[in-house]
Amino acid sequence: MTDAQFQRKVTWLSFLCCVLVIWNHAGNADLFLPGQGTNGFLWRFEYEYAYSVIRADIPFFLMISGYRFFRGFELKKLPGKWLRRVRSLLVPYLLWNLLYYAADAAASRIPLLSEITGRTGIPVTAEEIIRAAVFFTHNPVFWFMFQLILLVILAPVIWIFLRSKAGCLVMLAGFAVLWYVWPAVPVLNPDALIYFSLGGMAAVRFRNVTEQAWSIKQLLLGCASLAAAAAFYRYYRIVQTPQPIVLYSILVPAGLWLVFNERWISKDGIRPWMKETFFIYAFHFVVVRAVNKTVVRIFPGNGIVAAILFTVMPLIAVAVCHGLAGFLRKNVPPLYSLLNGGRG
Repeated sequence: MTDAQFQRKVTWLSFLCCVLVIWNHAGNADLFLPGQGTNGFLWRFEYEYAYSVIRADIPFFLMISGYRFFRGFELKKLPGKWLRRVRSLLVPYLLWNLLYYAADAAASRIPLLSEITGRTGIPVTAEEIIRAAVFFTHNPVFWFMFQLILLVILAPVIWIFLRSKAGCLVMLAGFAVLWYVWPAVPVLNPDALIYFSLGGMAAVRFRNVTEQAWSIKQLLLGCASLAAAAAFYRYYRIVQTPQPIVLYSILVPAGLWLVFNERWISKDGIRPWMKETFFIYAFHFVVVRAVNKTVVRIFPGNGIVAAILFTVMPLIAVAVCHGLAGFLRKNVPPLYSLLNGGRG
């Protein structure tokens, strides 16, 4: 495929990941039907059946990020890549975390908002501000961004292994041990390291496969990958251990990448909201919770409304986020650029 086709494919699949993230946070069974518990149909629909597909969202993001970071990588390019990630990742990460902290701190001092958010007496101190900015204490959905920042910092170490075939074999052997033992690792999630690094390995060692023009052979290989992922997920439901779900989370992104035909996307096939994935990821949770809590007041205990709302939530969240992004882009372009990491 051409470089332009590759970029369009990445944009489409990154947006798909963003939609899956919204669905991941759209569950509302606890709000609409709290008495049914985990055995109710709505709960099972949202947190078992739908989640079996949705949960590949963050692994896919990490693999795409690793692939893009190490695509055409040379050590001399590292300073430039780090500098670009400061603008596209670090600055918006810190800014969004501070905005969420400020909103929580303000809401905790206003009785009505405090009742809605459940926040009370949040301290305004230098220590709390630093914790909020660095460790996303008031923006829990940014745990993934925190992991990604750590992985970008570790890129030179990962490159030591990726630059040679022998190093890749050593890395795979190390990951196999890590996968089997699955120790508790502080700060950095082992699975995040695996997904990001494997994405990088695909860019360095298997680019002739990942960027090959789409063919029936790739379709069959992708379908086989998805079928294997389904088998591992079924096994995970039996054993409830992390090992099969890690394999599932590797095979689903690989399968979707191979199945997706880049020729399906025309030159004009990238819509504006597809370039706003960072902004959508950062703000969607506010929209999701606000919509769910508003609708449940109108239709309390209505499982049908809850299921419909869950299904269409990505459409609602993307529409609201796109509208807000458009307003900021038009009226406060420097702020929008910072919030969206310089994208779009």
